[in-house]
Amino acid sequence: MRATIIAIFLCLSLLRAAAAGDAQFRMPEGNAYEGTPFLVTIEVTDATDVKPPVAPEIPGATVRVVERGRQSMTELRGGRVRNSTSVTYAVEITPERVGSIQIPALTVLVDGKELRSKPQRVEVMKSEAGNLLSAEVIGLPAEGYVGQPLDLILRISVRAYKDPSYGQLNESQMWQLVDLQGSEWGEFQQQVAELRQRNAAPRAQQEVRNGATYFNYELTRRTWPPKTGAPDIGTVRIRMTYPLALREVQNLFLDRQLTISESRPLSVTATASGI
Repeated sequence: MRATIIAIFLCLSLLRAAAAGDAQFRMPEGNAYEGTPFLVTIEVTDATDVKPPVAPEIPGATVRVVERGRQSMTELRGGRVRNSTSVTYAVEITPERVGSIQIPALTVLVDGKELRSKPQRVEVMKSEAGNLLSAEVIGLPAEGYVGQPLDLILRISVRAYKDPSYGQLNESQMWQLVDLQGSEWGEFQQQVAELRQRNAAPRAQQEVRNGATYFNYELTRRTWPPKTGAPDIGTVRIRMTYPLALREVQNLFLDRQLTISESRPLSVTATASGI
């Protein structure tokens, strides 16, 4: 009888262990860039109870946790039905200065058990947008008055990428490389949301500087200043993926198309000019 009870207890323990959830941490590889966020993803599978990770305090960086999505799947193996579930969290870390940052051990509570990642140090490089990307906000008219309409214009200037083999990307292709979701748009959030909804690009003017082509995109927001002084435009930080090399690939329909084979992240904070 005693042996039977022990056997039953062991079987139940094994069943609980088999049913317990697990977590997989995907840490960043390589260097990070100042002002450009990177992600640590946490995928929790087959858990009945999950407590999301808490954003840690990291000196020199801002951190937030977002849920990326949930999935459930049913499959048939050897005549048996198996159900599996997963939930993915992303810890978004944005370095605020050049140097190095220490990512502490991240913890997620899965079925009452704490699962941790390993601490990791990441080197932060300067995001030298240089002459590739710039942004400024100007006001028209130059001299505004309280209660009178004032047009705030966000002007984003992007140097057109020119590949030695495939030529130059156009203004629509370059705009598609701007990270609309990952950028911060301040007072221009509504204008960007409308562009995303229409899958459109803002109006752009082409300009040649020192032999290089630039596309100047403009977003306009009308406001009525409630008080004297410079209007509040919020934080406007533009992030994009800038190509360094292209290659030609063949899609499922046997058509040839260009894709980016090498790139670098760029980030720039808009300056206020004349407002």
